[in-house]
Amino acid sequence: MALVDEFSYMLGDDGVILNPDSLVPPFVDVTNVQGFDSAPPRVTEHDHEGTDGGFVDAEFEQSRPIIIEGTVYSGEGAPLEPFLDDLKMNWAPSTLPMPLYLKHPGVSERVAFVKPQGCRYASTQARRLGTAEVQFICTAEDPRIYSAELQTVPVPQGELIVTGRGYPRGYPYGYGAPAIANGVNIIVGGNRPTPLVISIPGPAKNMQIVNDTLGITMILDIELLAGDTMLIDTKTRSITVNGANRRTALREPDWFFLYPGNNYIRFRAESSNLTPGPAQNSITTFESGASPWAAVGGTVAQSSAQVYEGAFSLLLTPDGVTATVEARSELVQAIASRKHLLQARVRTPTTRSVSIACNWHEADGTYISTSATPTVVTANTWTLLSQEYTAPALTAQGRVMVLEGSTPPITDVIHIDNASLSLMEPTAITVQYRPAWR
Repeated sequence: MALVDEFSYMLGDDGVILNPDSLVPPFVDVTNVQGFDSAPPRVTEHDHEGTDGGFVDAEFEQSRPIIIEGTVYSGEGAPLEPFLDDLKMNWAPSTLPMPLYLKHPGVSERVAFVKPQGCRYASTQARRLGTAEVQFICTAEDPRIYSAELQTVPVPQGELIVTGRGYPRGYPYGYGAPAIANGVNIIVGGNRPTPLVISIPGPAKNMQIVNDTLGITMILDIELLAGDTMLIDTKTRSITVNGANRRTALREPDWFFLYPGNNYIRFRAESSNLTPGPAQNSITTFESGASPWAAVGGTVAQSSAQVYEGAFSLLLTPDGVTATVEARSELVQAIASRKHLLQARVRTPTTRSVSIACNWHEADGTYISTSATPTVVTANTWTLLSQEYTAPALTAQGRVMVLEGSTPPITDVIHIDNASLSLMEPTAITVQYRPAWR
């Protein structure tokens, strides 16, 4: 629940809002807040021997004590005790830090992570009038004040880590090295460095997380299997895999925070775990029509006679005289030497061989080659055709196609649904952080 009232406070995601603009009793009217100014510094002093003055070390901050004071109002004739019980339960001591949200004028909602230490009040004459002075006490072990909104940034795997023998001679020829995004520039707000949590999904082997802005590389000697998840928390300096401690996997313990401004982060590994990105072709499910799909050796049309999902599919009808009949998408972006995934669901009235295929083209449309894989499709059964292809050199465009050969008769129609061409992307790690404030 986001705070919208100025100078309002709330402990926990569903706690009691203190100092709401709405004065519907019962409520707490906050009158004094301490602890959101500068956190107390940790000071160490030593005298200089043989001369005046001394040495003062005040680089770091202590935990942040926070006190919120106010007046509780129950309303005319209403008992105050039930509301005080709610406040005591909300501010009861906790073994784990809890979020204390605050909304101050001119800035977005912020949060400090605190351990509550209860609320204090006295039973005075004011209780007869349904009011009481109250004090809420807590301590933030982490003195940072964070932005309330958690930022999540995916960082794709960049160049592969290659092990083996190096050769000092350079060659002026390219061999189709994959053009993979090298990193992500994370722009961080706040006015002080902030910790981050990095999530790495498996499979992955011997990873590196590089902060080029600071010139720091974290090297991890470990192999993650499919289904594993590694979490790296730079604030607590912990590393877990599926919840189990694996801090020994860190060969170079160069922990780092994200600094306000630009932070260029890269992720590398010895192996690449590829997953399909979004479909490149504009129409995949044919709910809006058949165009821009076209036919060779027949016709294509939107059809509701058979559907895999939704209300429509694409119907390919042979002309009965063409040797190879095909339904084809428009030309879409493809990348040379990169893996692409072609998929389509097909249904035929007779058991026959149907192929998923891709035509590869240069940037000016010049045809290069075709990749195709046949599959025997059982009559009246929706069948998934799925194949990964590596685009040949010079490729800049491709088109997904569904083919049937052997001069099919006009009765050997094919219904097509969920047809797509996707670029296989390296699995991204996830960086999560909150901008931090003093």
